[in-house]
Amino acid sequence: MPNPNSCSEFNPSQRWIQSFFRSPENLETIKDICHIYAEEGVDSIFSWTYRAGKGTLLQAPDPDAVWKMLGEDTEAGW
Repeated sequence: MPNPNSCSEFNPSQRWIQSFFRSPENLETIKDICHIYAEEGVDSIFSWTYRAGKGTLLQAPDPDAVWKMLGEDTEAGW
């Protein structure tokens, strides 16, 4: 009998996107990565750190733009 709690049974996948310290020069790269993950069937996509590290030593060069881009993809269903 299959174990319903087995990860290998259902193949769940999770990916993290770095949204702090060093962002790509072209922020569209972040959006492209989200789309690729979604198209490949990734179950959940997360970003670390919250709000792209705004106000911390690790903040992205433009944390508001990074966070907005990630939010746009979320609202679009990616």
